[in-house]
Amino acid sequence: MAKRQKRGLIPIIGRRIRVLRQDAGLTQAALAEKAGINDKYVGDLERGERDIRITTLGRLAKALKVPVADILREAEQDRLMAEIEGLIAGHDDVVRAHIIRQIRDTLLLLEAARR
Repeated sequence: MAKRQKRGLIPIIGRRIRVLRQDAGLTQAALAEKAGINDKYVGDLERGERDIRITTLGRLAKALKVPVADILREAEQDRLMAEIEGLIAGHDDVVRAHIIRQIRDTLLLLEAARR
């Protein structure tokens, strides 16, 4: 039986883990080894097919050399952008691109202000 992709933040967190893993130049097996978990589980997480425990998220973050908060913050930003894109889907391409650019610029400014 095929696993079903979960909804909400789980698949978004999985995609963030995949991006961070690829940016670090790691295979799923290498990340799994560094984090002390099964490589099949890493694949399931990245596809959004499995829930993730906070302790596992911590181990993955440590293996990826990033704070857990960064994974969650960026995952939440991705979720919000997907929601916004759904809300503006009825507009033409030029208007949608402009709105998305404005929102992303605002998020970048807010992030810079926090630092």
